[in-house]
Amino acid sequence: MPHFRIPEDEVCQVYEGFEIASHTRTHVNLARCTEEERRSQIGDDVAALSRLFGRQVIGFAYPYGTGAKQSAEALKAAGVHYARTASPVASAYCYEVTSERCSAFASRSLA
Repeated sequence: MPHFRIPEDEVCQVYEGFEIASHTRTHVNLARCTEEERRSQIGDDVAALSRLFGRQVIGFAYPYGTGAKQSAEALKAAGVHYARTASPVASAYCYEVTSERCSAFASRSLA
């Protein structure tokens, strides 16, 4: 089955009105990465998406629902304000840094 991608010059129009969040550069399991790999995976993806959409990406969703506890510093370094997962175990490490609108997703602050 072929994989179709939205052309970069159309992506802003297609996603207008939607929240844009990072999910790492290559969908890695952050629990299995080194701190350097986590910083690169998260930081590079946040930077690329921010450039593409012309605004700072401040949200993050954990690939595989893992790596939340280990990724806190890398997320803060990338300028991420909140992160979440669907995993009930990892959700204890979802957090909100500054945005009140994200409080429904937050259960632990990284302040």
